[in-house]
Amino acid sequence: MYKSLLQTEWSLLSKDKMRDFLEKTQKEVFKTQREYDLFIAPFVNDKDLVSLEGFARYLESPKNEALRFSATTVYQDMTQPLSHYFVNSSHNTYLLGDQLRGKSSVEAYIRALQQGCRCVELDCWDGPNNEPIIYHGHTLTTKIVFRDVIEAIKKYAFEASDFPVILSLENHCSVPQQQQMAKIMVDVFGDLLCQDLVGNNDGTKVLPSPTLLKRKILVKGKALPQIAYVGLVEEEDDDDDDEDDDDTVQPDKVPLDLKQEAENFRQARKEMQKIKTKVSKELSDITIYCKQAHFKSFEYAKAKGFANHMSSFGEKKSEKFIAEHPREYVEYNRKQLSRIYPAGSRVDSSNYDPMPHWLSGCQVVALNYQTVDRPMLLNLGKFRDNGGCGYILKPRHLLDDSVKAQPKTLKIKVISGQQLPKPAQSSKGEIIDPYVELDIIGREADCTKVKTKTIQDNGFNPVWNEDFEFNLTDPDLAILLVTVMDKDLDKDDFIAYAYIPIPAIGQGYRHVRLTDSKNTAVPLAGIYLHIDLSGPKL
Repeated sequence: MYKSLLQTEWSLLSKDKMRDFLEKTQKEVFKTQREYDLFIAPFVNDKDLVSLEGFARYLESPKNEALRFSATTVYQDMTQPLSHYFVNSSHNTYLLGDQLRGKSSVEAYIRALQQGCRCVELDCWDGPNNEPIIYHGHTLTTKIVFRDVIEAIKKYAFEASDFPVILSLENHCSVPQQQQMAKIMVDVFGDLLCQDLVGNNDGTKVLPSPTLLKRKILVKGKALPQIAYVGLVEEEDDDDDDEDDDDTVQPDKVPLDLKQEAENFRQARKEMQKIKTKVSKELSDITIYCKQAHFKSFEYAKAKGFANHMSSFGEKKSEKFIAEHPREYVEYNRKQLSRIYPAGSRVDSSNYDPMPHWLSGCQVVALNYQTVDRPMLLNLGKFRDNGGCGYILKPRHLLDDSVKAQPKTLKIKVISGQQLPKPAQSSKGEIIDPYVELDIIGREADCTKVKTKTIQDNGFNPVWNEDFEFNLTDPDLAILLVTVMDKDLDKDDFIAYAYIPIPAIGQGYRHVRLTDSKNTAVPLAGIYLHIDLSGPKL
């Protein structure tokens, strides 16, 4: 196959001929000769020639993955307001299991941050000896110490990315323990904690950029009115600002063995919503750019809303906005941050589909990281873009009404596979019958699924050579899912997958590295595609 890619009898390639192939076929762009030399260096021999072996190394290297190499580093404009970016976000970050009896763990924060998560949630409650604790209140989930979480966040906050981390506080603590929370964060985080305005930006009209907030930790929580810094203010504690009946735990929607616990949880939440929570000045003082605010209306937000006022919406409420106020919702999300969280009925820590909320410009679309389901994998796939830094600039048409999405045509040839593994549940000695599914996920008009023919008894080097074409109305928000399946008599078995955001897709002959259902890379396994993305469509 390697020889046929150059459509010539094989001979040693000069660096000029290799560059010609990379630029014309692979659509790579090199701004300088030095940039090209660094790119090609691992594949040339001591005479600066590319051998067949060197060419093969290139094809299977990270520089030739379907996620184009330039997207593996931060390449987007990071100087725009924070509200112009999608933010990799987690819900109930402390949990390793379900919402009623799951284990809480500091390790869960470490894992999320290492995967590029930039917004983590802390459900804070009064603990013994004036030490606040974190757990899912009024449930049997285990408890962890607030201070331990803060120390772990300091250590791992900027391991995967230098861009800001948002701490979304669900605050149920008394004033003395809120004061202790503030003291712990100030003492542990030190200069990492955003305690003052940056660049003289007060956040009322426009939020500062990710660049201005590099290596800063932002607190999202309730704050005192700026003109009333004289003590305490009482605000309704409504669990993430806008909890409604549809977003609380519904006992009839959970497994039988959890029904009583779910009912207890629901009743406790109803009582909790009647309680007024006082906000301490110390905690308010370190809540600078993400001030928790109750959403009143789109009209009010447009006329009087501050950019640093951030509201949270349950998935159902957000879906209602999407259906009934699509334009107003997109406009709202240009200035203010919105955080979306799973319905309370998801006691098993399942996830909702994040795509509709991204399509409306919602930035902080929080998912249960502990559940590696299709929505979570879609989230991880989306945030592979822009160097995995956790922030992705929204396309221009979500930021400016005068700009329209530019349609494009995506052509994909599924060429071949290499060393495809057997299904986890397969019997010893079984040989798989693989086929490949291509699934476009995005706007409704773009959502399409196709599949190749099945290759009998060959997981080692199956060859398909099948062509597919997709007309995309909004390629900037679309994601390609490549799935390898094993044909079976009863139910086809999952083999491996890869998510590739279309804005970051490479062109030409590309190698797709595959991961299993737990998002673990499958050694040596891959798919070769030929990809062509052209537009605008006439």
